[in-house]
Amino acid sequence: MIPIEKRVYKGLEYYGGDLCIGDPTHDKASQLILKKYSPQGKKVLMIDPGSGALLAHCIQAHCTVTVSSSLFHEHYACEKTKELLQRSCSCIVEDLVSARLTITEERLFFRLNKSFEYSLSVIRHILSHAKSGVLVLYGTNDEGAKSLLKKISQHGIQGECTEIGSSSRIFEIDIAAQNSTGLGNAQRDVPYDVTVSGARFSYDTWPGVFSQKKVDEGSQLLMESIPDLSGKSVLDLGCGAGILAMQAFNMGAERVHCRDVNAISTACTLHNLSAFGAKATVSCGYITEGVTEKFEVIVTNPPFHMGTQTHFDIGKEWLEGCSAALKPGGAIYLVANEFLRYSDFCKKLGFKVEKLATSPRFFVYKIVS
Repeated sequence: MIPIEKRVYKGLEYYGGDLCIGDPTHDKASQLILKKYSPQGKKVLMIDPGSGALLAHCIQAHCTVTVSSSLFHEHYACEKTKELLQRSCSCIVEDLVSARLTITEERLFFRLNKSFEYSLSVIRHILSHAKSGVLVLYGTNDEGAKSLLKKISQHGIQGECTEIGSSSRIFEIDIAAQNSTGLGNAQRDVPYDVTVSGARFSYDTWPGVFSQKKVDEGSQLLMESIPDLSGKSVLDLGCGAGILAMQAFNMGAERVHCRDVNAISTACTLHNLSAFGAKATVSCGYITEGVTEKFEVIVTNPPFHMGTQTHFDIGKEWLEGCSAALKPGGAIYLVANEFLRYSDFCKKLGFKVEKLATSPRFFVYKIVS
């Protein structure tokens, strides 16, 4: 189940959860933005707000709201909040920079990301596509709030800090006052070449995608461990930039479905598979919830950081999701650090486990029912 529940913060009812970054029950930046802003009757665009708390706050202020979320579970929290408050608003799960939105809102709220490159790409996209209004940025110090003004000024963007709270800050950028001539979008594509078993292929990775600045060591080890897949159906779960899917096609897979909770990742995967010349189905969602097809093989490099927290027990839920999408007699090829206890989870779920490959930091497991 998607880990979302009804919550209350200072009388404000909304849907959120521990995996939602913007949940004011524990998030200082969300507490600050709810305290300092009441955009009465404004036309509002929210970008990556996390939980539905800010949405509920703006609905109470009689705003017309559009929500653009890059993470599926946070999109789901906003959808549930909209249903709870019985108000019509648009909630979209998407990669904003690839989207074709016409930006006409008076107030635009963007929750800063730990990846400055991703935050910069969103800020530049908004400044290039909006004519007026105020862009409100908010985040915690460990998301780069303390150094934000200095960093964006190096890219010709001027703003001001309007509030400083406990480990958090709010900034405003007057969109009309920016000189957007030549600003354009931030560079999206970071190209990489990967060599696996003598075969070399290239792919692009984008800000906001897992392991954006380097080829992930675990994924490389897993790619080298994938066996012949001739004629098989494959699920690439947690697809990131799509490199496991590309290797699955290299190994003869007949059909591949790519799945990720991050809409930026699914957009990047579609981009890469198109350049690779392969056709696959791609979906954005939480683990395998809503996936009805069964697969003969699942390849996966599971996360253990969800939101701002480390969730060691996500492994059990991840394997349960894999089990639900696996055909009888099928196999899961999974890479993980040993301390994540996947062997223990497999035994509890009745799986048989074989270690296929090791590196100083990672193990590749073959898991069968």
